[in-house]
Amino acid sequence: MTAPPAAAVPAAPVAMASGGRPRIGVLNLTETVLTHVHIGTTAFANFISIYPHDAAPLQQFVSAQMRQELEQAGFAAVELTPPIQLRDRVQDFFAPVELFKRDLAVNSELQGELAALMRAQQLDTLLVAVPLLGWDEINQRYRGFAIHSRSLLAFSRVSAWPSVRICVIDQNLKVHAASYGFFQSVEGLSFLPMPDAEPPAKDAPLDEASSQAWLKASRQVLSRLIHDGVALLKPLPPG
Repeated sequence: MTAPPAAAVPAAPVAMASGGRPRIGVLNLTETVLTHVHIGTTAFANFISIYPHDAAPLQQFVSAQMRQELEQAGFAAVELTPPIQLRDRVQDFFAPVELFKRDLAVNSELQGELAALMRAQQLDTLLVAVPLLGWDEINQRYRGFAIHSRSLLAFSRVSAWPSVRICVIDQNLKVHAASYGFFQSVEGLSFLPMPDAEPPAKDAPLDEASSQAWLKASRQVLSRLIHDGVALLKPLPPG
């Protein structure tokens, strides 16, 4: 199904750094794990395969694309190494009760770490990529970068399904989240069909053609989300 147009999201004001461009921290909390979620004709054919490092190129793409979009928009991008506490508790990054709501909030236990990071790097704002817990219509669960396939008798469908939230976090630690209004959506998560790809077998690595198709489709989804995230930033004039 096609997601309805997203409601307008207020821009996050960014104070203009004295004598230069606003410094925006690039915080990429995505992981290198690729998950393949497959739904078969019967429940006995369902499976999940996990590939520990296959998503490393996509993780690198997210960082590079965030930097590029910020620089093109006139900001100074400052790439950050995620602190251990944030990296280890990425599944708790947002307050649990707000996970799929419009008004997201940073987990109160992680706010001090983010505030300290912004002070130490003299940042005006953060642009953050956070992997989310996703699930399909029959409750197969995964987090972050995924490929989703469905086989029903002679019908099959393969989709890139990156469950990643791109958001801006301002100096007050308020979250301004990019929408999912452009791509097809299931449970609020963006995905993009890959018409020419064949569903991989359980625990079988993607062949080269399918791997490239997955990377291309995932980059397309993520590029739009990152673009929408950067669009939330609105520099204030100096003084």
